[in-house]
Amino acid sequence: MTLQTVEDKTVIMVEIASGKMRPYYLKSKGIVEGTYVRVSGTTRQAADYMLKELILEGQNRYYDCEICEDLKVSSADIAKICEQMKATALKNTLTQSEKAQIKDVTQNVLLSWGVLAEKNGEILPTNAYALLTGQARFQPIIQCAVFKGMDRAYFVDHREFEGPVQEQMEAAYQYVLEKINRGMRIQGIYRQDRFELPIDSVREMIANSVAHRSYLEPGNIQVALYDDRLEVTSPGMLLHGVSIKKMMEGYSKPRNRAIAYAFAYMKIIEKWGSGIPRIIRECKLRIAKT
Repeated sequence: MTLQTVEDKTVIMVEIASGKMRPYYLKSKGIVEGTYVRVSGTTRQAADYMLKELILEGQNRYYDCEICEDLKVSSADIAKICEQMKATALKNTLTQSEKAQIKDVTQNVLLSWGVLAEKNGEILPTNAYALLTGQARFQPIIQCAVFKGMDRAYFVDHREFEGPVQEQMEAAYQYVLEKINRGMRIQGIYRQDRFELPIDSVREMIANSVAHRSYLEPGNIQVALYDDRLEVTSPGMLLHGVSIKKMMEGYSKPRNRAIAYAFAYMKIIEKWGSGIPRIIRECKLRIAKT
């Protein structure tokens, strides 16, 4: 409880921490019919995917770390994904000194991340493994489009990207680079391309949408380019305890732990919650320069 002044009046602010045994529900209606959530100031019955996510969160579990029941994995499969992840990490690393510090991915590393799981002495793939290899039963896609004007009334171009989620992310990023305006300037004897949007922020936005979306919620990530802006829409509401204000200050709470670890290793995202503050800072700098 704290005291704060709002419009020259002193009010008592009461902050109630979330319970750890979610979901809480009306006993008379049962967990399926009696679980409600607050959305935009309204009380709504929790959708099926939302209820599953609440149950996992209440048990401190992650959907992407759950065993993928309809998928098997061999030693050759594990070796392949390890090699592919290291290759991606090397590709996304700029300097030779940084490349030299990248360690091999092993089966034990994948187990520690949650990409693999061990049950009764058997190594099994998780949902993260399925998503990272493009083998999920309902593998999501990224939908990209360019619209004429400032709404979705008229398509100029659209494309959909399938396959492993990290490859979808890179393809969506390259799509944006193809569609936005690009100029150039000469600095010394070198030519430097200059895009109309801060491209590091664009990549960060798309990467975060893939790493932190809800894979329980039906729907796909959408990347939409308008005359005046870029919008990246990712399925799933903010997790409990996460607010836009906290995100702007660098607070991070992974929804998909295994994918976050894998993306961090592959130099796609960072694990320190610095993405959103960096995006805001880069966009402000771009506006100031223009």
